Amino acid sequence: MNDDNYSQSWLPYQTIKGVQYYNIGAGGYIKAANVDQIDGKPVYTADANITVKTHWANNPTKVVETTTGEKIKVGKKITVDRVTSMYDGNSRSRLYRIKGTTNDFISDVYVKVLPRQQLKIYTENSCVIFANNADAYNIQGEKQANKTQNIGTAFIKGDAIPVNELLYIWVPSENKAELFYRIEDSSNGTDQYGNDLFLETKDSQPSLYYVKASDVKYLSGPRLTKPENTPEEAKSDAKIASSTDKQALQKLIDQEGAVKASGDTYTGTNKEIYLSNLSTYNDILRTAKSINSSNKSTVAEIKEASWILTKAQQDVMNLEKQDNTMAPDSNYLF
Repeated sequence: MNDDNYSQSWLPYQTIKGVQYYNIGAGGYIKAANVDQIDGKPVYTADANITVKTHWANNPTKVVETTTGEKIKVGKKITVDRVTSMYDGNSRSRLYRIKGTTNDFISDVYVKVLPRQQLKIYTENSCVIFANNADAYNIQGEKQANKTQNIGTAFIKGDAIPVNELLYIWVPSENKAELFYRIEDSSNGTDQYGNDLFLETKDSQPSLYYVKASDVKYLSGPRLTKPENTPEEAKSDAKIASSTDKQALQKLIDQEGAVKASGDTYTGTNKEIYLSNLSTYNDILRTAKSINSSNKSTVAEIKEASWILTKAQQDVMNLEKQDNTMAPDSNYLF
């Protein structure tokens, strides 16, 4: 069960002949699988059994395909353990991950009866959910202005966002270093859902956005547990960067030609993935160039630009080492 801050808890249950039951007293039991909510809170299950059905009444079929092309006979019972959603054209659909696989999913249109209880959310990226209304910050530890007048903060309680780095940032107004998450794909001013972050950047320059770890709770995806730096390093890196400090980032920027040429041999699906990763790389490269050419950039900002540009380069150049099977686009969470 989840409380309002997405903290999970559970009631004791008893397993009888492989089936889980809740003890309701006086010698009575009720199957846990038949319980949808307890005290108004949704009940989650580790996995659920579903029955595969055909979708199109006017075009019945004996088999359906999963997201990786696996064929499953209509009428077969399978076990699923995660739920997610992805865009299919202009709409989005719910998908259930098949237990025992990493990223093989079946659409809910092929499910005869949807699981009564909720399953854990699946995302390829690390995602957090806001425990309260919260502001966004830049790498200098400054709150970012909010473009929307009727919303007091950049995020409201219950918002869910993908993040990809954990680090300490020196916050001048508090005179201390605090732990932050960096927002995934925030270099272009939108979150991974494509929504405007309601943030303004100084002098209309591209920027990177962060949220305090104390304002959010873990939601789904890989857990980020090890910060990239220490509080002492965050304090030291709050100073203006020298030309020497910028040398490493400049070397990465100078690799632009080699990075872009790495996709010359790709075809088909690999070419599409390469072009998508290249688009992200171009956005980050533009940000890195702006940061490196500014005489106001701090050492922390230079290091961050180097970190994210290196990651973007790897996504473009190491494509052949990645798993290119179709997986749900984690652009949307329930």
